[in-house]
Amino acid sequence: MKTNYFSKVENKYVFNVSLIFWHLFIALSTLVVAVSLVIFLWSIIPASQREVEKKSYPAKRQYPAPIKVDLAELQIEGTKEEAPPVAPEQIQTTTTAAQPPVEDTKGKGDYDSALNTLKTLIPPAKYSWQGSGYWTYPYGERYWTVYKQEKYRQWNATELGIEDKLKAAYRRANADTYPDKKLILDGYIGIVNLLPEEKRLGALQYLISNVANNISQNVNICQSLGKVVSKMSKDESISYLNQLSLFGKKNQNDGTPFIDYAATIIDKFAISKQAEIIDRLIIGYNN
Repeated sequence: MKTNYFSKVENKYVFNVSLIFWHLFIALSTLVVAVSLVIFLWSIIPASQREVEKKSYPAKRQYPAPIKVDLAELQIEGTKEEAPPVAPEQIQTTTTAAQPPVEDTKGKGDYDSALNTLKTLIPPAKYSWQGSGYWTYPYGERYWTVYKQEKYRQWNATELGIEDKLKAAYRRANADTYPDKKLILDGYIGIVNLLPEEKRLGALQYLISNVANNISQNVNICQSLGKVVSKMSKDESISYLNQLSLFGKKNQNDGTPFIDYAATIIDKFAISKQAEIIDRLIIGYNN
């Protein structure tokens, strides 16, 4: 009985509901496919061209006028320093400058040999032959810093070096040729060679500071001084060289005989009194 009941219900309701569902599903699916096909066909058909109204460009905005700034008002920090312009050379005049006289080199080799002898007695590496002074920069120090050319700086000597002092001594003695210069230089060498090394530079300074205005007088003074120094070389002070050379310079006629006389008597006195005796002799002569 139950089986027949369920069969009737199934045949009357279940199958009918299922049939309606599947019919609706098929119908809807067919409709979806048809709509999709229509949309696809519509999408591939090119659209008709329409005229588009082009709008005009907007008006250009007027910017304010630029502000003028002077170069002096700019403050630029950290900028790279530029090299100064090259200083202009002096305009050459059409007039021909006088040519310097040709140097007479006769005897220069012997003079250079004598100068080397003096440098051996007073080594420049140990005793300063250099003078002193300071540099100035005619165009400003920046030119020298950038270009490193000697025309952009100038040496101003406050004290001459030994060789410059020797040249000045030759001029005062009117020693213009190398043989004449060697005569005077040999006189200096003969004196400083008698002294200990530590006293030679000071002795040379005294000699080149007291120069007579003629060659023969200077040569005679040095020869006479050599006689005194040979007897007083152990004296601690060499100030007597300054006194005697100055005396010989100022007294052209009596200077050399006076120094020779001092040489003959100086060894009769104690070493500690010799410099004092020379000072008294000069004072007595002047009085």
